[in-house]
Amino acid sequence: MKAIINKVIVFVKKDSTYKLDEALALTDVLMIVFSRATECFRGLGFCLLSLRKPVLFFKGRNVKISHSAHLKFGSGFLVGDYSKVHCLSQNGLVFGRNVSIGRCVEVISTAVVSNVGVGISVGNNVGINSNCFIGGQGGVSIEDDVIIGPGVRIFSENHNFGGDGLIRKQGETRSRVVVGRDSWLGAGAVLLPGVVLGSKTIVAAGAVVCKSFEGGVVLAGCPARVVKRF
Repeated sequence: MKAIINKVIVFVKKDSTYKLDEALALTDVLMIVFSRATECFRGLGFCLLSLRKPVLFFKGRNVKISHSAHLKFGSGFLVGDYSKVHCLSQNGLVFGRNVSIGRCVEVISTAVVSNVGVGISVGNNVGINSNCFIGGQGGVSIEDDVIIGPGVRIFSENHNFGGDGLIRKQGETRSRVVVGRDSWLGAGAVLLPGVVLGSKTIVAAGAVVCKSFEGGVVLAGCPARVVKRF
């Protein structure tokens, strides 16, 4: 039974190297399969209600997707329980194949309708862990095979300030954020507007990245700096 289930997962993920942990009891595997099947049923309902072609979509409990006409996603899309996906934006929210979004994640591109945001693009095989925030007001691009740890914050918009006027009345400055392919953002890392990270960039847990870096580096600290090259 476990072998059959593993073959199904390999087919869904399009990853011939995937293998279930042999230590898993069959009852645990069946519980996981039942949970995924329930999420898949919810995802099918979403596709049918939004009049789009059904694809493999795992939709968790109490997931809120607003302005879904601006949402595109590939097969194997997973959104965890209690997450919010706010899709209103100029370019929409685009997710590739096998993208997983963990529990209690908020993805948003427009905070106020007086200034619609740019949008968010996510490549294939990207994992976004629980309690993350991604703000795509100025545009966010996350390339293929990126790992995003729990509690990561990505911002592409800053408030302007200066003089005696109210800060909330002084407008915003937007600047695109890019995370290069095969990168890893550690738990609690923060990326600020305008940051462009090259491929294979590792950001240590809790680091605050304020400027762009070429790939093949490990970043740590506040503000983040290069602590290792590879």
